[in-house]
Amino acid sequence: MTTGRLFVFLLPGREGSPSRRPGRTPETILRWARESKGEAVRETPRRPSASHFLQSQPRERTFEFKSNYSRNEPDMFLQNHPSNEGVSVHEKGSEVSWRADWAWGLPLVVMTAVIHVIGLGLIRQRGVPMVRSWMEGRHHTVVFGVIVGATTLLVTCLHGIEAGIWAAAYRLLGALPDGPTAMLYSLSAMTAYGHANLFLETRWQLMGALEALNGWLLFGLTTAFLFGIVKKVWF
Repeated sequence: MTTGRLFVFLLPGREGSPSRRPGRTPETILRWARESKGEAVRETPRRPSASHFLQSQPRERTFEFKSNYSRNEPDMFLQNHPSNEGVSVHEKGSEVSWRADWAWGLPLVVMTAVIHVIGLGLIRQRGVPMVRSWMEGRHHTVVFGVIVGATTLLVTCLHGIEAGIWAAAYRLLGALPDGPTAMLYSLSAMTAYGHANLFLETRWQLMGALEALNGWLLFGLTTAFLFGIVKKVWF
């Protein structure tokens, strides 16, 4: 009887059969037949479908961070960071014109070179003979040491005067805040020392490079002059 009922319900054309009901599959019909016999039905776990697997995966989330600063403003973090103290941050896309730097720097280079040559000439004509007259009758080595030392001192003062001219120009242009800072920066640039934590304003930074070039020229003249003094006094 049970077999007949199973056969009847499996017929596709009978009204009310499970095969005609929506959502019925052969597995569900077989399960219903076993339950009608009183047999234990073991649940068979279904394999997850591809759509179920995709739905169970975590979705990627995208976050959009908005800045309070516009694209044309400098990075405030870099500007205010302690390690970047004194570093001027250029605005993105901005163009800095160096015409004013050249207009001020080149005359200063020429003027300091002329002052340096005149100063070296005065040292040679008046300073060295004066020291030699004071040391007359002394040992030749002592005279040589005194003349070279005095010449070096005078030349160092001459370089300091020329660095002061550049420092005065920086103060006049407002490139540095005060006189001592301007003098320290000027000596640092002229000697190519470059370790002072000082920086010119953005539009005047090329003048620092021009002063360094000026320093190389002046020290070249000084080296040639000292060599001439040594050759004249010693030999």
